[in-house]
Parts: sequence; structure tokens; C-alpha cells
Amino acid sequence: MFKMGIRHWSTPLVIGVSLVVGSSGILLFFHLSEGLIKSMHEWLGLLFVMAMLLHVMNHWSPFKRYFNQKLSNAIVAAVVVIAFSFIVSAGTAGAKGNPAKRMLAVVQQAPLTAVAMLEQQPVEQLIAKLTAKGVKVDSPSQNLEQLAKSNNMHPFALLDIVNNNTISTDNHQD
Repeated sequence: MFKMGIRHWSTPLVIGVSLVVGSSGILLFFHLSEGLIKSMHEWLGLLFVMAMLLHVMNHWSPFKRYFNQKLSNAIVAAVVVIAFSFIVSAGTAGAKGNPAKRMLAVVQQAPLTAVAMLEQQPVEQLIAKLTAKGVKVDSPSQNLEQLAKSNNMHPFALLDIVNNNTISTDNHQD
């Protein structure tokens, strides 16, 4: 029968979760599949940490021996330094904010004339598209943020209209 001790299932759990987390990490690295894969990767990553801790606890004596070897210590130190450099880089980049969010803010605050240029269409066509969806536009110098407020809409709803996506005009803010 099955033995139910932690020692008997911690190693298969580590192997299984590391295969899934490693595979999903490769998919995420190459942007082949995101969305739910990212969520699965994050949640199973937490399970991996728990499984790894159980595995280390169950194999503590052989695990300790690795730290008596210079090569093992050098490899662990190198991984920690690399990880730390990513964390520090993310912290300094994070001070400026997410670049996609910054760009979105720039587009939302740009006048309709600039947004029309980005969409490679005449501003009159852009205004016609917005008014056809029930958006009241007073001037081509207005920006999407101003239009969203004055029309009681979410700015993303306006971006959907601008990008030719079909949305309902009842997508107002509450």
C-alpha cells in the first residue's frame, strides 16, 4: 500500500511542481502563452516553495553537506547575486512606474489631434467615430481623459472606440 509519510511524497511533489513551473516559466519567458499560464505559474510557484521546504526538512543531513563544498557555495552565491540584481533593477525601474501604464497615461492626456495621428486617421474621422458611439466632443484639442469625464465614461471605453473595437455606449462609470 501507499506510505503516507511526508518523506515519501515530498520528492515526487518537488519533481512534479518543478516540471510544471519550469515549463510555464519557459512559456512566459518567450511570451508564448500568458494569462492563465502566469497565474498557474505564480500559484504553483508557491506550492513549489512549500514542497521544497518539506523536501529539505526531510533530507536535512545530506542537504547540509552541500554547504561544506566550495563549488556548491559558489553556485548558490551566484544565483543569489543574480536574483538580487534583478530585484534591485526592478526596484529602480519601478520608481518610474510601469512603462505601459505611463504610455497609456500619455495617450489619454494627448489631444484628439495627436491620438488621430497615432491611429493614422484624420481627426475628423476620429471625432465622427466617437460621436457615432454617443460621445460628445466639443473640440479636437480635448483629450480622452477630459472626454471620459465629461461623458461619464471610463477612459478605456474611449480607447476601445478609438481602436475600432465595438463596445456598448452604456459603458459608463459608476
